Amino acid sequence: MKTLVLHPYHDTLIGWVDIKKRVETIRNHKPKHERNLRLKWMKKVKGKLPEKFVITAKAYCKAVEAYRKAGEAYRKAEEAYCKAEKKHMPAIVKLHKKECPDCTWNGKELIFPE
Repeated sequence: MKTLVLHPYHDTLIGWVDIKKRVETIRNHKPKHERNLRLKWMKKVKGKLPEKFVITAKAYCKAVEAYRKAGEAYRKAEEAYCKAEKKHMPAIVKLHKKECPDCTWNGKELIFPE
């Protein structure tokens, strides 16, 4: 679960993070000489933040999650499309020759006559 914390990253004063995941990342992937300081200062926000900021921050967090999911879906769809295109290229080329018999396509680009 994401929580608003102070100092979630070295260059960020406040942000939404999953604290358990962030602590794990710090312990396993950050330089050893940085770990104690990062963990010391990363804290859940205890005081009351401006309500409009919290509302905006929650909306931003939700939008970021939707963006990431859309990106994952796009990458999967693109990968499937590229595989299908490669697999079926002979049939596509055959259809192209039939539908565009005088085309100057050379397999990579249109060739423009001089």
